[in-house]
Order: sequence, then C-alpha cells, then structure tokens
Amino acid sequence: YIPLPEKELSDFAAAVFERFNNPFIDHRLLDISLNSVSKYKARCLPSVLDAFKAGNFPKYLLFSFACLLKFYNGYEKDGGFYSVRNGEEFQIKDSADVIKSFINAISGGNYVKTIMSDSDLWGLDLTTLDGAFEFVNECFNAAELKSVKEAMELLK
Repeated sequence: YIPLPEKELSDFAAAVFERFNNPFIDHRLLDISLNSVSKYKARCLPSVLDAFKAGNFPKYLLFSFACLLKFYNGYEKDGGFYSVRNGEEFQIKDSADVIKSFINAISGGNYVKTIMSDSDLWGLDLTTLDGAFEFVNECFNAAELKSVKEAMELLK
C-alpha cells in the first residue's frame, strides 16, 4: 500500500522487475536477507501503518511479515544464529540486539505475539493493529506446519 498515482506505482514495479531480471547482478537471497528486521521496519512497516490509517487491511505486507518471522525462527549454534530450509542450514545475520530479541521470543512462549509486541524492535506494539496479530499468527503457523506456498492460500 503506497498512496501514489497509478503511473508512478507501475513505473516503480517495472524498475524492480528490470533490476532483478538483470543477468549481470548476482542476487544471493542470503546476502539480501542481511539485517532484514531493520529493512522491514524501514521499508515495509510504514506502508503497513499507512494502510491501517487509511482503513485498509494490508494482508500481503502482513503475510510477508509472517514469512520474516518464519525466516528468523532459528536457534543458537557455535556463537551464531541459524535456521534450516529444505534440510539446509543457513546463518541468519542481523544485529546482536535483534538476534537476542528473537532468541528470547523463541525460548519464551508465544513467539509471534512476543515479537509483534516488541516495541523496541518495531517502534510500537504491532499487536495493537486491529486483526494483525491473528492474521500474522495464522500465516506463520500455516507456513511452519505446511509450507509458505500452502500458507499463501490465506491470501485469497
């Protein structure tokens, strides 16, 4: 949700697709994922908040948030923070404070609620956004128990 004229939105989308289709740019997903929490907070969260202010429910942005939580649902090992996808272990790289928040939430109780309500991470308690916690929790659980692809059914 970006409140811009249709032409600007379509031009922006076309530029993004053009960049990612450039064969001379090597986009490694793990490299792109570096510091994802601060990227989400700076790039996506303002649109989430704008959508709520406008009376819209930003289900795609909230779904991406649930996927971010799935990505960060990891464990400590050898001084690092790791997760597994398709049987392959990878290291999650972020600031020490962010990693600590996720480790504490994972070992605590309700992981999704704990992370969403962490105003130190997001600047506010995201569970106060009407229906956001319920939707993100549902998407996260579907992605964890099934797959992200199957969880996408919740977007229909």
